Amino acid sequence: MSTVRVHYNPIIHITVKNFLDSSSYKKLLDSLLPIRDNYLKILPSPSRNSKEKENEWDRLEAHRKGVMLHDVIKDNPSLNKDCIEILETNMGRGDLKRACEDTGDLLFKTHALAAKKGAMLFSQYETGGKMIWHSDHGPICSASYIFNFEDQDCFEGDFLLSGLEQSSRFPEKNSVSYPYEDNFLILFPAKALHSVRKVTGWRNSIQYFAGYEGWKVSDES
Repeated sequence: MSTVRVHYNPIIHITVKNFLDSSSYKKLLDSLLPIRDNYLKILPSPSRNSKEKENEWDRLEAHRKGVMLHDVIKDNPSLNKDCIEILETNMGRGDLKRACEDTGDLLFKTHALAAKKGAMLFSQYETGGKMIWHSDHGPICSASYIFNFEDQDCFEGDFLLSGLEQSSRFPEKNSVSYPYEDNFLILFPAKALHSVRKVTGWRNSIQYFAGYEGWKVSDES
């Protein structure tokens, strides 16, 4: 059974343990496995503000691959669409909508109305990969769904969440850390700073964006 919690520090966000039931979880993994094995690739870099950041992103991308799920399934119609349908259905389900309402926050209430449609980035970090502090520009809220394939283990790769960019010059000092956990979802304001600590093993996740327009790297990273 899923456990849904609303958190208020350092910024309003929602976590869901055991996000998918066992049947949906298995279907999701079965649908993603051929995509993982055949279509993951180094993704284009987000816009960067300096040569130093460009070099840092290039180092990170050596350990990170991904694919936009709608795009790869559109280009390869024989692929199973369960991964998209399961995520869209569960992002709009009742307990998550109620949690959005319970925040009392207009941002989350607005997100709940549009939760069933969004871009999905399936990404995988290998040992040594990480993500520096950044925010997502375009969506109302961002969601990160973290999961594990049977033939891959993740030992480290915490997700860190801080405050809004303009109020967080040193995001690490005002952040909450979520250790890697299988079948775990976190929903947070898109413009909140977030990062992933260095990974050991394989870290698989699907980022769910409504109105996705890309990343913006924080100058304080």
